[in-house]
Amino acid sequence: MVVAIALVIYSFWPFNINIERTWVIISLIIPIFFLFLYSYLYENNYFIDLVIMGKEFYSGREGYFVEVLNDLKNYLFFGNFGMYHLTNTHNGPLSVLASLGISGLIFLYSYLYNSIKILLNSKSKTSKMAIVSILVLLVQSSSEAAILVGGANFTVPIATLFLVAKANKGVEL
Repeated sequence: MVVAIALVIYSFWPFNINIERTWVIISLIIPIFFLFLYSYLYENNYFIDLVIMGKEFYSGREGYFVEVLNDLKNYLFFGNFGMYHLTNTHNGPLSVLASLGISGLIFLYSYLYNSIKILLNSKSKTSKMAIVSILVLLVQSSSEAAILVGGANFTVPIATLFLVAKANKGVEL
C-alpha cells in the first residue's frame, strides 16, 4: 500500500524531480533488508500480537522465509535451482538467492541497476513515471517474489515499463 501511495504522489507532484542512483540502490536493497528484518522479528517474537488496519503483522510468510534462509546455508553461493527453480518464495531476492545463490542475485541486481541507470537522465515525465513504477515494483518484491520471478504475468508489464522509459528518453528501441 505504501509503494502505491508513493507512486500516486509522484504522479501528481507538480515539481520536476530527478531520480538519483541512490534511489535505485535503495529500491534494490529494501526487499533484502525487509527479508532479514521481518524474519528476525518473527524469530525473536517481536510484534506477535500487533494488528495493523485489521491485519496481523505476520502473514504466515515469515515462517517460510526463515525455513528457506536456514536451507540457504548449504548452497549460499550458487543456490539450489533443482529444488527452488525460481519459484515464488514471497520475496523476490529470496527466490533468486534460493535458486541461483549470491552469484545469481549479484548478476540480476547488476543488470537491473545498469539498465535503470541508463534511463536516469531522461527529462520526460512519462519516462520518469515508468522508472518510478519500476522502482516501486522492485520495492514491492519485498512481499511478492512473482515480480522478479513470476514469468509472463510480471515480466511483460516490467518490460513494457522499460520500453516506455526508453521510448520517451529517445533511446532507440
